[in-house]
Amino acid sequence: MKVSAHFAFWGGIVFAVVCGGYGLYGLSMLDAGMTDVERADGRGFAMFFLFLGAIGAAMSLVSWLMLRGKMRLPEE
Repeated sequence: MKVSAHFAFWGGIVFAVVCGGYGLYGLSMLDAGMTDVERADGRGFAMFFLFLGAIGAAMSLVSWLMLRGKMRLPEE
């Protein structure tokens, strides 16, 4: 299955926005009344989604470079 560079670009942007938004929402919902374990678990979960958002942004960047002709995949 081949994915076009345009689809990978826009899909990566949507993925990065959704995951980054969910991660930031998770960080903003940390409450001072939580126990240390709950706060650490919530922070780790939110940071994981921010990491996924960074992967989506990197995927979009690589796709954009491919669209601009700056990066080429090897021919099969």
